[in-house]
Formats: sequence, C-alpha cells, structure tokens
Amino acid sequence: MGIASFVLSVVAVVVAGLSANYSRRQAASAGEQAVEAKKVTAIEQRRYHASLTPKIDLTCDARDQSGTLAVLTLELTGPAGLERLDEVRVRLASTAGLIA
Repeated sequence: MGIASFVLSVVAVVVAGLSANYSRRQAASAGEQAVEAKKVTAIEQRRYHASLTPKIDLTCDARDQSGTLAVLTLELTGPAGLERLDEVRVRLASTAGLIA
C-alpha cells in the first residue's frame, strides 16, 4: 500500500509539472499573439489612412503675359471614400510666406 501511494504521488507531481509547463507555454503564446495582433492593427490603420489620402490634380493657367496673374484649379480626383466631404481646405505657401 505504501508503494502504491508513493507511485501515485510521483505521478501526481509529474502531471503537475507538465501542467505548469503547458500553462507557461500557453501564456507565452498568448503574449506573442497579442504582439502580432497589434502589429497587424497598425499595418491596417496605415493602409486605411493611405487609402483615404486625398488625390488632387492641379492645373495653373497664366492670365497675362508677364505671368503675374494665374488661375490655379484644384480637382479632388479620389479616393471614392472622400466623395461625401462637405469642405476641403487648401493652404498655399510660397517662399515669400503664406499666400492664402
């Protein structure tokens, strides 16, 4: 009876050690998955931001021969997600400072 108790105790200790090792591995794996999920989230946020960056076509036509008067036309050409914008603000700057 004493030997059976001893064997049972040894088996219980081995099982407890294996269980602790498994739990430690699971926790490490969960931590790695959380880090990877944050990386994927950051990549997706950058991709989404880039996909909504306004695309603007500019044309500038001189209105006089000296080139002091011109008409600058800005056309919002994309992306489709920006079609519903109520307002787009544009700020032009030159080497002399802020124009408008």
